[in-house]
Amino acid sequence: MIRPYKLLVVDVMDTLIHDPWREALQAASGLPIARLNQCDFTAWRQFEQALVDEAAYWRDLERQGVRVEVARFHTVRRLGYRWLPGAKDWLHSLQAAGSVIVLVTNYPVWLEEVRATLLADSEVSVYASYQIGARKPAPAFFAPLLADYHATMSDLLLVDDDPINVETVIQAGGQGIVHRTIAATSAALQGARVLAT
Repeated sequence: MIRPYKLLVVDVMDTLIHDPWREALQAASGLPIARLNQCDFTAWRQFEQALVDEAAYWRDLERQGVRVEVARFHTVRRLGYRWLPGAKDWLHSLQAAGSVIVLVTNYPVWLEEVRATLLADSEVSVYASYQIGARKPAPAFFAPLLADYHATMSDLLLVDDDPINVETVIQAGGQGIVHRTIAATSAALQGARVLAT
């Protein structure tokens, strides 16, 4: 049984919305995913935190032997954003249940395009790594969210597809559910009395 909490914090990318980053990178570089997965992602994580700009990210990939047709990348990326099956209705059901919902993501400034399209009518606050300058699951990522809602980590329940994020939040005194399917997550939230059974 999940104990009562104040904030339901839901990851955006690959929990609610498909992240087309890797497929766009593959299309724009002509390289297989297996090769791209061998890259050092330090610059990507820095870009997600706005510690470097997009140009620096592309230069780092080129240093690693990955040449990207940037215009092609952005075309595929923009066309690839979509709600995962059932996710939009599921988010609306959480809102209708009266939960205080906050969306979170590790993502660069490209998230603004998602906010302006898929998330435009969600009426939910979004906290992103590029705005905060920190990535989940670092305490610095959650600090502004907790301050804004006058909450502590023990008030928070995180739904995220990354087990590391969930485990870290639990170790910090919060609660978490590793998201695999809407049905499984909904069942866990029913146990938390977020959704009606």
